[in-house]
Amino acid sequence: MAVNSLTVLIQASNIGSDAGPFDLFSQVNGYTEAFETGITSVQLLIGFVSYNVPNGTTSVRVVSVNPTCDNYEDI
Repeated sequence: MAVNSLTVLIQASNIGSDAGPFDLFSQVNGYTEAFETGITSVQLLIGFVSYNVPNGTTSVRVVSVNPTCDNYEDI
């Protein structure tokens, strides 16, 4: 049975008060399809474990989907 995804701990050290919730994307598909959605800032600050990271991922884009804060960070 082939493994289709990776398990990855994603953690932020600093998040602005107006940021979040967050969707997570991979460079594998050009950051076009989220592999996780609705992640809270608390989850990212304590460390969020995703079991859905696409194989081959070397960069995760953390995108704030809050309409007043539409920033992202590639990690």
